Amino acid sequence: MTTITIQSNNTLLLSEEINFSNAMSIYTQSIQTFNHDATQTTWQIDFSKLKVSHSVVVALMIEWKKWAEKNNKKIQLTHLSKDILSIAKVGGVEELLSN
Repeated sequence: MTTITIQSNNTLLLSEEINFSNAMSIYTQSIQTFNHDATQTTWQIDFSKLKVSHSVVVALMIEWKKWAEKNNKKIQLTHLSKDILSIAKVGGVEELLSN
């Protein structure tokens, strides 16, 4: 089961696995967290505890970046695994995900 933990005022720590069956739930939970504190202009999403990476993780990262742009916020993606970076590179979106 994937968990989202608020590690500090502006950091979400993802743990376990994000897959096609739980991605939408994770996205919804994260957006609710972002919207809960409207004063926060920068959010970090920490992937250091994520054990399994699927292509859906890259899709989530793109959606988070789109949400941030639309809402004048900044999303920083930290501790991305080599697997996630490889998937992003193959998909041609590696630069889009850079901080």
